[in-house]
Amino acid sequence: MATNAPTGTHTPNERSVVVSGKKIPPPTRTDIFTDAVQALSGKSAACGDRLVQILRAWDTDGNGKFDVAEVIRAAQHIESEQRKSKGLRWLIAAMCVMYLITIVIFFAVAYGANEVSEDFRIDKNTADLGTKRRPRNTVLTKQTFDGVDMFDFLTEDLEDLYKVESLYLNYTAGEGQTVEKYFRISEITRNKATDLVEVKFLTGSKLQIMSEGANLILAGDNDTQPVTLFEGPNYTFDTKRLVWDEDGDGVPDDESRIVQANATNGDVNGTDGSRRRLAPTRFGNPGRGNIFFNSGRLYGRGINDLGASRFNALAVRGRCLGTRFACRG
Repeated sequence: MATNAPTGTHTPNERSVVVSGKKIPPPTRTDIFTDAVQALSGKSAACGDRLVQILRAWDTDGNGKFDVAEVIRAAQHIESEQRKSKGLRWLIAAMCVMYLITIVIFFAVAYGANEVSEDFRIDKNTADLGTKRRPRNTVLTKQTFDGVDMFDFLTEDLEDLYKVESLYLNYTAGEGQTVEKYFRISEITRNKATDLVEVKFLTGSKLQIMSEGANLILAGDNDTQPVTLFEGPNYTFDTKRLVWDEDGDGVPDDESRIVQANATNGDVNGTDGSRRRLAPTRFGNPGRGNIFFNSGRLYGRGINDLGASRFNALAVRGRCLGTRFACRG
């Protein structure tokens, strides 16, 4: 190491002096290093202790001697560290600000959700979701269904039905009584050539639909006898495909005029020609050619309503991407 001492405002051999009665100690080596850097490089070297640490680390031979160039290099090293430290301080400050903003956002979301939830109430009886401020504005939480008219099955594309689930019927019985029935649908079959649709239920009952009307047949020993009739879009008073009360007195026509089905000879007309028997189709049980034909007393169960009645098939919506019922799920 070089032995020449750094130049500056102080020398190592200076002793303490007395100024105005006060004894001033001589400058330390750190003060000398600082003065030397300021004089030779024009840069600040305020971190004197750090300067001494760097120079000691560089003193490989352990003699404690160094030259002015080494002091300047140490000062430049300190300034580089200060710049890095300043950059890190800005980065840490930015991260702290972002952290505080995130906390504020989370708090705002939680507070807003709590305020919104307090505005709604659930009716325990109806399971409806309503508002506290305006109770009359009620939002239903029940599942939404599509109502399909009974005779839509004659024209509606069955491929577009995502899922037909249930069927509700009501009709008038004897002495003005109303009968309601709710069925779970098992399957729907349609014969486009003969304009016939058969809806089968899980109970074994079935509904057979044509453009003139529909027959509701309950499961039992005589599953060809409908318990009620529904008017269709092409229904007329003298329709030949359905059995109806001709004189409107609430009593069926004379039993002798009720034509019995003949499954062997394929006759298509009754003995009096007033009612026509349907040609055999793929519907119904084997051996029966006329599944819509009334082979007994239609009014034996007290049904006397032959007018239009309410019919709703409930179809669960899927992901509708096409027509009204083009649901793919």
